[in-house]
Amino acid sequence: RARAIQIGMKGELSRFYVENTLSIEDVTALSRAVGEAHGIKNATAMNETMAALGPELPDERAYMPRCSEEVLVGLGMKRGVTSESLSRIGKGKAHDAR
Repeated sequence: RARAIQIGMKGELSRFYVENTLSIEDVTALSRAVGEAHGIKNATAMNETMAALGPELPDERAYMPRCSEEVLVGLGMKRGVTSESLSRIGKGKAHDAR
């Protein structure tokens, strides 16, 4: 059955993505499995379930935009006042970009 995705881009940017896309993969089942795993109340069972899903998950790397050090600190993406405040309320953990 045919499926479609809609991405909010138009013009030159849209053409760029269409011309440079290598593949599109339906990850609906994997997404549902991850969602169900995160819904498990027992932390040990949740971690075990996520570990079992590990081989199916993509390799990911941290995203670090090309911004000045000052902007990254202000966003809480690098260590500083903002990242410390976010960490105190459990909303993030800054790391040093390489």
